[in-house]
Amino acid sequence: MFLLLLAYLDLVSAIRFAWPSPDVLHTPSYAFLAELAPLWVWAVLWAGVGALCLVQAFVKRDAIAFGFAAALKFLWAAIYLIAWALDEVPQAYVTVTFWAFAALVVHVISTWPEIPKGDQ
Repeated sequence: MFLLLLAYLDLVSAIRFAWPSPDVLHTPSYAFLAELAPLWVWAVLWAGVGALCLVQAFVKRDAIAFGFAAALKFLWAAIYLIAWALDEVPQAYVTVTFWAFAALVVHVISTWPEIPKGDQ
């Protein structure tokens, strides 16, 4: 179930990069991300991880999806940490905190044992 929630989060993130609102294109966050890579690259990255989470939500061995989901969120925290350190994105430490926390939650949940089918 948690992987389905991660799939939703990641696919929505992919959509916001694939079809960004004109209002956000000139924000410091989008400008910084676009300097690092075209927005379509970010869309593909988020969509790929979202699709992986969606597929692996229905299989027993789901460690790969959890690993990629946590890694992407750690990457996002690191990108915003750099943006904050370079003073490119004002108050990016808030975004760093959110994504680092999200990555840690994904990592912790990935270590939980599966509930046996009969106990659900």
